[in-house]
Amino acid sequence: MTDIRPTLAVRCAAEALGTFLLVFFGCGAVHVAVTSGDLGLGDVALVWALAIAMAIYCVGAVSGAHINPAMTCGFAAWGGFPWRDVPGYLASQ
Repeated sequence: MTDIRPTLAVRCAAEALGTFLLVFFGCGAVHVAVTSGDLGLGDVALVWALAIAMAIYCVGAVSGAHINPAMTCGFAAWGGFPWRDVPGYLASQ
């Protein structure tokens, strides 16, 4: 196995995809619950959990699956993520 790290552009694209998946399915579940009443609180929570799991599974190996600007800033503040990559990740999210 090689230790080739993807470029910042590829990692940012992965972050954008992960964030899209989270928002599309999570907010979509909330929309369905509010407009039609077909989903309850437990159903919405389950869809959010599955959306997070799917986003992490899809992009975690490429970008680390921060998916949230607060996570990116937190990782950078604690030294686990380089500050030079933070603006790109924030723009992608």
